Amino acid sequence: MKLKKLPVITKKIVAVSLVTGLVLCSIIFLAGYWSFSKQFETQYNASIRAIASAARECLRPDDFARYLESGEKDDAYMQTFSILQDFVDKFDLNLLYVSKVEPPDYTRITYIFNPVRKGGRWTEYPLGYSETYVEPEYNSSAKHVIESGEPFVRHTEKTRSGSHITAMYPVMDSSGKTIAIIGVQRSIQNYVSARYNFVNFVVTTEIVFALLSLLLFSSFFNRRFIDPIMLVTREANQFVSGGGEPSDKLLSLKSKDELATLAQSVHRMEMDVKKHIEDLSRVTSEKERIETELGVASRIQVAMLPRVTFSERGDFDLFAMMTPAKEVGGDLYDYILVDDDHLLLVVGDVSGKGIPAALFMVVVKTLIHSYAEQKMSPSEIFETTNDLICKGNSLGYFVTCWLGILTLSTGELRFVNAGHNPPVLIHGNETSFLATKPNFVLCGMENQKYREHVVTLAAGDSLFLYTDGVTEANNEKHELFGDKRLIQLMSELPGENPEETCKRVMDKINAFVGDTPQFDDITMLSFRYNGKEAALKPEARERHEKTMEAKPENQVAFSSFIEEVLDKHQCPQRPKTQILVALDEIYSNIVKFSGADHVTISMDIIEESFTARVTFVDNGTPFDPLKADDPDITLPVEERDAGGLGVFIVKKTMDGVSYNRKNNCNVFTIEKKLNG
Repeated sequence: MKLKKLPVITKKIVAVSLVTGLVLCSIIFLAGYWSFSKQFETQYNASIRAIASAARECLRPDDFARYLESGEKDDAYMQTFSILQDFVDKFDLNLLYVSKVEPPDYTRITYIFNPVRKGGRWTEYPLGYSETYVEPEYNSSAKHVIESGEPFVRHTEKTRSGSHITAMYPVMDSSGKTIAIIGVQRSIQNYVSARYNFVNFVVTTEIVFALLSLLLFSSFFNRRFIDPIMLVTREANQFVSGGGEPSDKLLSLKSKDELATLAQSVHRMEMDVKKHIEDLSRVTSEKERIETELGVASRIQVAMLPRVTFSERGDFDLFAMMTPAKEVGGDLYDYILVDDDHLLLVVGDVSGKGIPAALFMVVVKTLIHSYAEQKMSPSEIFETTNDLICKGNSLGYFVTCWLGILTLSTGELRFVNAGHNPPVLIHGNETSFLATKPNFVLCGMENQKYREHVVTLAAGDSLFLYTDGVTEANNEKHELFGDKRLIQLMSELPGENPEETCKRVMDKINAFVGDTPQFDDITMLSFRYNGKEAALKPEARERHEKTMEAKPENQVAFSSFIEEVLDKHQCPQRPKTQILVALDEIYSNIVKFSGADHVTISMDIIEESFTARVTFVDNGTPFDPLKADDPDITLPVEERDAGGLGVFIVKKTMDGVSYNRKNNCNVFTIEKKLNG
């Protein structure tokens, strides 16, 4: 069997087994090699030490100085030399030397005795022969022996003279001073060759064993394990690609092990999957039908909500939005211009969610709308609606609701509250809840009475109506957005544009909750009362507005926005340039000094007088630039006080400028006649 034809899993398992075997063999080999080397090293070291120590005992160190000084070999010298030569011959040494090695670098050597093996490659140095021998290993060994007085053994392998072991002992005179070194060198080439043969034998054996194991193990493993696994794999692939039809081939495995159990389990799984697919197809079809119906219900609900914003009216502005927690929601809002002087506003929240709550909401909204058109008062609308829906409320739903009817000519607002959240009233520089003691919820109990309350709105006042999905929005820490955050946010908003107000509140809620899923429907209705004068004012106005973060880089976008509006009305170049210069000056001051987060710039084109009115609203610190003294432009530049020139230019080039503080915001307005 060729390895390349083996399944991948067999190759991997065989490879892992082979590597594991090689690692184990290598560990055993290294242990044996270490033991082998250690034993030989111990034996050679003991032998060479004994020879060197015995040879040192034959020396007469006190005569060394005389030998070196005279250079003569007397009988005692020759007798010692003969003994040392016997050591070389009998113990098969390469050489033996007794030499004087001079500090400090121990490279200068003077030989006293130097018998060598007869017929060997070494040359005998005569008495008194000196040489400079620079060999770091030898020099450091000599230094150790002389300075410490301790013997030293060196192993030198694979040199030109072969491999050998050298024992170096200190030679001391009668006073105990080290005056020379005796070195005994013996060949260990047989040991090195034996070690080399041992390594070759082990490596060759490992390779042969690995190849045989590879062939035998892969063949056995493939037949015993891989073939059943491949059968399960093929049948599983066939099940996936063959339309989910199980095969009985898996039941052909009769072995009494886990592979047969696996095959039977896969077969049962295929049968279960087939049944599940059939069930899932039915469920999916039903779910698609429900989703289609929910989509239709959502579109119907959206279509029933009012869309007109009465943009032709100058006495009020309003905007409303609803974000259901599910496909359809149980919140409701409505606004109806009952007649030319009365506007109805209503926001409510049905208990529960989903389609049942949405259907109940449709009933309540329809009834309120119908009774409002009959010119009923707020309390009459609630009382009549409550009595009617209580009679058919078998499911126990109820509605919290706030309803108000505003007389546009006077600003008088008559309202009732059936257990709903109080609206936020922005009156002048004050922002607070329009709090009253609420009555009982709608559809909670028959024959309920609802008390009317009255408040008079002034021109510029705003109302923010909402459901509890706003204040009860919670984040991942289970903290509620709450009334306090809502009041703080409303006090920071300009209050000039209802649509922008709703969007800003929604942005704040989204930032607060983060990734926490929406739990409840969120509905908002923002209303601004402009007053009777705005409705009767003969001037026709066209308003354009843009809100952005108070950043220097947004100045270009604001300039482009204003320029686009002016070009649309064919504004002459001179007033257009003056307006853009004024915008740059005012916006730069807001960004640099106010500390505002956002800036809203709106432009009204008053057609009758062909005048552009640009209003800057920011939530920065209070500052009236018109209170500053005008700079004295008659003085030289270096003598003028810093600042004030930009506002001075604005005042001189515009036909009108004004400042006021409204709803915790700076409001700066400029006017410029476009035909001037």
